[in-house]
Formats: sequence, structure tokens, C-alpha cells
Amino acid sequence: MKSITNQFITEEDLSVCLNELRNTLQILGNIKFFDINCFYAYITRYMTENDNIKVANLIGAIEPYIPIIASDDSIDVFLEAALRNDVAEVKRLEAEFISSSKIQFIHLLLGDKNGDLWRNTVDTCQAIRKYKTDGVLFSL
Repeated sequence: MKSITNQFITEEDLSVCLNELRNTLQILGNIKFFDINCFYAYITRYMTENDNIKVANLIGAIEPYIPIIASDDSIDVFLEAALRNDVAEVKRLEAEFISSSKIQFIHLLLGDKNGDLWRNTVDTCQAIRKYKTDGVLFSL
């Protein structure tokens, strides 16, 4: 895989990154992680250094295109942030919300055994990429 250095990646690069991440994570099975820090601690301990670095780089490349996946925890964090007037606290909660979305996405990749779900996931990431790179507005 070529190095991804731009903030925005191409449709093809995003597909490659998503597939490589999914394939690399398949060795983990259906493990559920408490949070993204537990995930990184686990792969650091149980994956080879090369795979660990590969996973971190792939997640870094696709991070701007990860869909928000609502869980009870992420909704609670979002609602808490909405009620705050402290900018620093809102930023902390925003980071927590993003971390929660990342681990939910990882769980989706680990648990997906259905081709349709995977295609929908890729399509959603591609739609986010298109919106961010082209500024396309969506209408239903």
C-alpha cells in the first residue's frame, strides 16, 4: 500500500485501506473492546509490530471517513457535550465521542460476517469521503 500523506484520500485508496484493515483485523475474531485504548493495547501486545503499525496507519488514513455509529455510550457523551458551556470540556467530550465512534466501527469490522453489511459500510465511508473532498450535499 502506498503511503497516505494527504488529508483526503482517493476513492480507490479508501477502499484499499478499508479492505486491508478488515482483513488484518480478522485474526482477532469477535473480540469486544471496552474502548479504543484497550483495542490499541491488545494489538500492541498480541499482534506483530508490523501488523500493529499497519493497523494504526490504516485507522489513521480512514479516520476522517469513519461514520458516527450511535451507541448508548456515544449518545450519552454527545448529549453531555451539548449541555456544556466550557469550551475545553466540550473539546474533551468531542474527543471521547470520536473515540467511541472508532471503537464501534472496529466492532463492526470484527463482527461483520455479512457481505451486504460490509458493502454498506464501504459505501457509507465513500459517501463521507465524497462529501468532505467534493463538498457534495446529500438529499433524500
